[in-house]
Amino acid sequence: MDENSSWGQRFADQVGELLGSGYLGKNRVLEVASVVPELESNVTGLLRGFALARDWRNLERFAIVAAYIHPDGLGEILCDVLDSDEPGVNREDLVDLIGEIRYEAGVSPILRFMDRMVGVDAPYYSVCRKCIHSLGGIGTDESKNSLQGLTGSGFPDPIRWHAAVELEIETDLGFDEDEMLKYP
Repeated sequence: MDENSSWGQRFADQVGELLGSGYLGKNRVLEVASVVPELESNVTGLLRGFALARDWRNLERFAIVAAYIHPDGLGEILCDVLDSDEPGVNREDLVDLIGEIRYEAGVSPILRFMDRMVGVDAPYYSVCRKCIHSLGGIGTDESKNSLQGLTGSGFPDPIRWHAAVELEIETDLGFDEDEMLKYP
């Protein structure tokens, strides 16, 4: 381990100890950030280090921290990990965070992830619904157009329904919830 990664691990351990265990709420994160002001300028470096080391537990934990303090480069890191083929990554949480920070360049990675999940997410499409919700949270013309595209006949009815609901156009499209959400 070189000097930089050793410093990064010590810094991560220090911040982790201050954060404590359990739920990381905004107030707790901002309190720690006020005690450790260099957290904001160093958290993306930590995230890159965790990604390189394939330390998904710490990456996910510090990604939540970063989402509350909005450092530059966060969305790019989250999307890179989302697009990776690495096993053990909690991609659902990354999708949520990308939507929460409204990262505009996250539309394509979310759609690629959703495309990989459609076949394995049936019949309830819970992961796809998270993707749809995050696309709605991003709120750009590109994300809205993507959601509009998901309402088309090439997608399973539950995905079409949830995309239409996210856009608030299900009635305009004549969609019937009971008919489209027939679960086994």
